[in-house]
Amino acid sequence: GRFSPWGYTPHRAGPMAREVVARYLGITAPPTECTVRVLERCIPHYTLGHADRVRHMFGLIKEHRLRLSLVGASYCGAGVPDCIANAIDHTEPLHAIMNERYYGGDPDVREEEEEGRDAA
Repeated sequence: GRFSPWGYTPHRAGPMAREVVARYLGITAPPTECTVRVLERCIPHYTLGHADRVRHMFGLIKEHRLRLSLVGASYCGAGVPDCIANAIDHTEPLHAIMNERYYGGDPDVREEEEEGRDAA
């Protein structure tokens, strides 16, 4: 088969995927079915006006103070690094809000409470 830029072939991709699943998920049973397709140039391209539509959606969320986050390739970058960065950008403020709500903004309070329970 054809080689991808990373050296994968459709023949090798299935066994590689099974090795990763076994290593990280502990699933060693053989799959009942495995179909492999090597997709070249597979990062999607947004249609004309996409940025304006996304900007409008985020504006509506902010305007109406909706408790909603839009995260993923459909909104702020099609690549995996973009999705990860976008998820971090959206979850860090939520972490700060939860920390303030439940621990008064001091992350050490939680540790002190847990240590007090452990000593009792």
